[in-house]
Amino acid sequence: MKRSLVFGMLALTILFFKLPGISCQTCNTVDPYLPMLAISYFAAFLACILCFPSLPSPHFKYTGMIWSIGLAISLTYLNPIWCLICLIAHACHIGMWIFWKPRASGKVKKVAVKSSFILLSMLSFPLFFYGMQKKNDPLVKAGSIIKPFAQSDYKGMIINFVSPNCAYCKEQIATLNKTAKEFHDQGFRFVNVTRHMSDDLQGFGPDFEWIEDQENNLAPLFGIAAYPTTVLLDSKGVVIKTAVGAPIDFRKDLETFPN
Repeated sequence: MKRSLVFGMLALTILFFKLPGISCQTCNTVDPYLPMLAISYFAAFLACILCFPSLPSPHFKYTGMIWSIGLAISLTYLNPIWCLICLIAHACHIGMWIFWKPRASGKVKKVAVKSSFILLSMLSFPLFFYGMQKKNDPLVKAGSIIKPFAQSDYKGMIINFVSPNCAYCKEQIATLNKTAKEFHDQGFRFVNVTRHMSDDLQGFGPDFEWIEDQENNLAPLFGIAAYPTTVLLDSKGVVIKTAVGAPIDFRKDLETFPN
């Protein structure tokens, strides 16, 4: 049981680093729903271990082991870029199920109360950090000048930053690809930027120019903290508009774009 608790606490700790703006560029999306869902899952798992000493039954345990291993294999296989944080979290998940055993009820109530306070405290840290990160959003604002793009032969440019395993990104690429078809001959340049290129990803935007920025040189220039993030620039490198998350086609912005 103690080993299960150790694995669970380790998983909760490392999942903190999956929140946007900290370190994990592989799994960033517009909001940290998946990391927070994982944190809630592990917190609930730990609560079950502490509050229900008679669990798990053999059948329940074997089902959980299969579930944890299957989840790890499937999610790791689906991601084109392996994330070390994800791999450690999956290993902790499997370890929790392997070492979870029934125990004597003893002082369950006292342990459960103390543990609940600990778990709530741990959950408050990532929530607090995310709130602070949202208030201090590093994303460039309209009117900012991106110096490397200050001289352009194009009337305007749309740069779309995406992550290979982000569902919102694929929707945004497909949406902007329609815009690219319509406006590519009107002096606009359309660029998708990703740290890892895949045939599947490129298939959503065949009419886009693609940049595989493996060293992540471009994202810091724009303060990218979540995916997808789309930036509209004029010919002088001035930011006209930014959009994060839900697909937007920028059609109205290009129709009224100054000459």
